[in-house]
Amino acid sequence: MDILPIFLFIQTLYTLHLADGLVTQIPLPKNLYDCLDQKSDNTSTIPSRTIQSFCISNFVETTATWSTNITDPNVRNYITSLLRGVVREAELDDPSRQKRQVFGGPVRREVRAAPYQYNWRQYALAVRRLKNSFSVRQDTNNYDVIAGIHSGSTLGPAHQGPNFLGWHRIYLLILEQALGTTIPYWDSSLDFAMDDPVNTILFTARYFGNGFGFITNGPFANLPGRPILRNIGSDGTLISKQAIASVLSRTRHAEIVEPSTAGTVQYSLEAHHNGPHVWVDGTLASLASAAYDPIFFCHHAFIDYIWEQFRRRIPNAEADYPPTNVAGHEPFRFMNFGEFPFAPRVRTSEAYSARYARLRSYQPAPSCPRCADSPDLVCNTDTGICESRVAPPQMRMQAPAARGAAGAASIAGFTAQVVSAPDEVEADTPERAQNAVAQTGPLAAGPKFVSPFRDGRTRGGSIPVAPADPSLIRGKRSVVGEINKNQLNSVKTNQQTVHSVNNFVGQNKREMPYQNSFIINGKSDINQWVFMPVKVVYMQSSGASIDPIKSLNLHIDHDTHMSNSTVYKSLEKIPNKPNPAVYDRCSHITAGPDRVFVESDGINYSGRYKDYAKIDPFRPVSSSFTYIGIKKPSNESSIEALITAYDTCGRVCKAKCLVFGSRPPVYKSCAGSIMADTRFPLMYGRTYNEAMRDLWILWESTSRGINNRNIPVMFVCDRDTSLPWYHV
Repeated sequence: MDILPIFLFIQTLYTLHLADGLVTQIPLPKNLYDCLDQKSDNTSTIPSRTIQSFCISNFVETTATWSTNITDPNVRNYITSLLRGVVREAELDDPSRQKRQVFGGPVRREVRAAPYQYNWRQYALAVRRLKNSFSVRQDTNNYDVIAGIHSGSTLGPAHQGPNFLGWHRIYLLILEQALGTTIPYWDSSLDFAMDDPVNTILFTARYFGNGFGFITNGPFANLPGRPILRNIGSDGTLISKQAIASVLSRTRHAEIVEPSTAGTVQYSLEAHHNGPHVWVDGTLASLASAAYDPIFFCHHAFIDYIWEQFRRRIPNAEADYPPTNVAGHEPFRFMNFGEFPFAPRVRTSEAYSARYARLRSYQPAPSCPRCADSPDLVCNTDTGICESRVAPPQMRMQAPAARGAAGAASIAGFTAQVVSAPDEVEADTPERAQNAVAQTGPLAAGPKFVSPFRDGRTRGGSIPVAPADPSLIRGKRSVVGEINKNQLNSVKTNQQTVHSVNNFVGQNKREMPYQNSFIINGKSDINQWVFMPVKVVYMQSSGASIDPIKSLNLHIDHDTHMSNSTVYKSLEKIPNKPNPAVYDRCSHITAGPDRVFVESDGINYSGRYKDYAKIDPFRPVSSSFTYIGIKKPSNESSIEALITAYDTCGRVCKAKCLVFGSRPPVYKSCAGSIMADTRFPLMYGRTYNEAMRDLWILWESTSRGINNRNIPVMFVCDRDTSLPWYHV
């Protein structure tokens, strides 16, 4: 018997560290592809990652399973009485039933608009009263009872469809019935216009309270009920004037709601609405917990204000309700606010009518030169628009979260009552949010909003989430100490820290490691993840001005520009392609990015993993590696996942999948959707270290290098304007 083939086979296994675990490409899910195809009509101005992220988030949300929330009879009676109050108010103010003409109900003003004591302070005091009232349940304050409506079975009929606008309009009116006052709207474009929105005066004790960690000052600190966690400026975006103008440029509701007939998220009001949810992060970032932060209602009042400007331009807005087969959003369907059998019913299309719109009117958004007479707004004479004032440094000093009394709010003026010594206070910085997560584990709030838009000034480092706490879904009382601290023990952080001195696009002066929550199907468990290597090849634009030699002020006789094909003839083979659309903050940058993000999203499981590969911005062509997590396959079932990559300016990279068995390795264009199972050979590692070990051949003194046959997916980022989902 010839033993040579057997010997070679065994030697190959040893050299490559192969074991069971095959990764192969599969088709993109049809509903995900249909969304990408529908939204791809306007890619000349919309970054491709904006489109891709929006469709992935829609796909993930439609596969989620929601549970029924509130069943307590006292809660049912309370919510029913509030709904009756809303409907009764609409009937009393209906001009068709009376001889008088109604020009608008109570006025909603911008949060910072004067007078402070009758606008913001009045709302904040009313919220405090609700938070301190337990007339409905002994274990849940009245505000949290209302916040609990925005969870469970109501989330589907309230999002990703045309009922999004009307449902939240009625929801605002429900809270106002309980408050006895109007909700001021948060015009986040006033903060977006700042050099750095994180420095806005809103996130101080005068208004919303601190922006990082659990709230320790301001009107909402130290109140009973679910604690509020924030981490402003990590991801997403606030709403810009340009975004508002895009929405208002349309003429039909079908163009500004989901699924939009405009073919792009640029005009989708719901898509723009997601940005501030993600930007504030923490409690506000997850669908089931968002309403527990009182900022939620101020943000949605602004969305309602934008919609009302649009709605008034349509002669018969109720008849303009878009036809749809999205479950819970169909025309004339009764809205779902929970299981309240004796509550009055409001139809989806009815909320588009003037009957409910006339119940509230809006003071116009602050404008130059007076900026709503607010001392906390300033007119920028260069741009001609109002901006928020920057918070003075002393207003950004917070009491440590562990000492609740130190951050207590004063009823008189909501000023921080710091009773500890000066050396015991701390700056309101992102570290406060990270420390809070380190103490409590991932936020038990369930799936997050996903913003298709991202402000280039955001820094990364969003708060990880765990499955929604059952007490949150039911609207029960909770405190920080009740969050499951054991979850942190099963969460391991990839401690890859990058140091750089160059200020290229997306690069922060102080980079933080990317933290993943390792949640699979609602459970945080690193043992349920495996890791596979991903290669990234990045090609800089032909117009990039990158010359590392000249940057050293050396005198060189010839042109050393590394992208100069006249000097370097081999570069003539690189095609000269037009630059695709980028995020607004990248439009004036000619140098390349220094990172490419790689992300996995489960197709037949619920889970997301994200990391990045470092790119050399000084080279015309650069390659790098990273490792991406996917759910661990079992002998009984394979897993399916979508792997995507994009640079810090929103340009999506093209996936290439390994042709199994090719020698040398050959890669073929693919959608990035893969299937992994336990079959031979190994193409992933059971741990992060194992994936790294199997990629790099380090144990052979004569053949050290890269094992290319162990890389199932690679990405080519070539700045081509064509979209990767059409290259399959």
